[in-house]
Amino acid sequence: KRGLRSRKPIGFRQWVVHRLIKSAKQENVEEKAVIRYEQALDIYQGDFMSKLMDLHWIQAQAIYYHSMYLSGVKSLAKLYLNESRYEEQRS
Repeated sequence: KRGLRSRKPIGFRQWVVHRLIKSAKQENVEEKAVIRYEQALDIYQGDFMSKLMDLHWIQAQAIYYHSMYLSGVKSLAKLYLNESRYEEQRS
């Protein structure tokens, strides 16, 4: 679980988060979508290259990835509610 999170550069992690959330949104089987959202949220580690936010293109990417993360959180919460998984809590 921690392997991808700790070893890959942040750009790669953000790309993986993007692919997992996009895949989860297209998934027809709710259980599979939940797994992909959970994987994406476990990998996400905050703002994209936050130390270089003074560069416009990095700022734009950070906003994009953060909004995708928030979208994933909302979608996962809806799936948890659909499955009556009220006890689920993401850290």
